[in-house]
Amino acid sequence: MSVGKHADICDEIETLARRVERLTISRQDPEAFFCERSEIAAELRAAAGRAAWVLPDEKDARVPHSRKIASGWAFRS
Repeated sequence: MSVGKHADICDEIETLARRVERLTISRQDPEAFFCERSEIAAELRAAAGRAAWVLPDEKDARVPHSRKIASGWAFRS
């Protein structure tokens, strides 16, 4: 991952963190809280997916790091 892309993802996560800090349930529109929470969760997952890609190696090129870890744990359970 290039330095520019890393900085972009860090900025995006920081923005999402600020949105989470401001998130509150309103008595007038409680459903808005759950919609906003779902949107933030989806954006965090997307950012994590972009950040999880590792440099390709000879065995499993272009496999996200998180999936490598998850596949390793699947055999231990």
